[in-house]
Amino acid sequence: MTELKSLVRPSPIAGRWYEGDPQQLDREIRILLDEAGVEPLPGVIGLVAPHAGHVYSGATAAKAYKAASEEKPETIVIFSPHHAFTRFQCVTSAYGAYATPLGSIEVDHAGIGKLDDFLREKCLQGIHYADADTEHAIEIQLPFLQVMYDQRFKLIPLMLREFSMDELDIFVEGLVEILSTKRFLIISSTDLSHFYPEPTAERLDGRLIEAVGRYSITDTIMALSKDGSEACGATGLLATLAATRKLGGKKVTILGHTTSAQVTGDRSSVVGYLAAAITS
Repeated sequence: MTELKSLVRPSPIAGRWYEGDPQQLDREIRILLDEAGVEPLPGVIGLVAPHAGHVYSGATAAKAYKAASEEKPETIVIFSPHHAFTRFQCVTSAYGAYATPLGSIEVDHAGIGKLDDFLREKCLQGIHYADADTEHAIEIQLPFLQVMYDQRFKLIPLMLREFSMDELDIFVEGLVEILSTKRFLIISSTDLSHFYPEPTAERLDGRLIEAVGRYSITDTIMALSKDGSEACGATGLLATLAATRKLGGKKVTILGHTTSAQVTGDRSSVVGYLAAAITS
């Protein structure tokens, strides 16, 4: 792991999940942002953005990013699920930077190390450093951030599995301790319902979106646990809501909801996508 921290993580998805040519990628991201139909919001400290390939969910993700386009974060936390099986609750990349066709982004291993120490002091599992990091849900967000912020930030990539509420409270406490003196942005990388007919997906997603829009962690948990709503990045979504609350968040603005049917035309089995912004 120590050796890997000096290396750059090569992209396993550029050219497949999003455009591989740097000039074309930059152009496509700028077009998505220009056509987002959203104005920048003041005081954005958190976002919810989908993580499918850009052709499917890029237009929805752009709504979230356009809302935050006038911010100047020095540290960006991205929460995502860990789509491959892992026995660890929290995983980060052991690489020193993430590469996309637009360049590389430094991983804030100092900040991650402080969070890891905090969790272990509280007798939690701590953070696992993965030396074979192929998770797409972190990387798919990066080109938007690179275009908007010209890469002048450090990244804290955290892939989460399920936490108990007590564990989540401790995790958020540690994260808040790290971010409280920084200019920051916290991003929940998550898709919503998976592979239902579109009317069902709209109903299930709607319940969760209403809860998130109320900025209610309790209602969001209820939607996920009792009402049948889905979010593949549910733990990261809850962590984003909880951490931004403690860091001065006042309001969630729902910016857009779409499904994959708007691209594929197949309404029999869709994936739901949400864009939202949290402001202080």
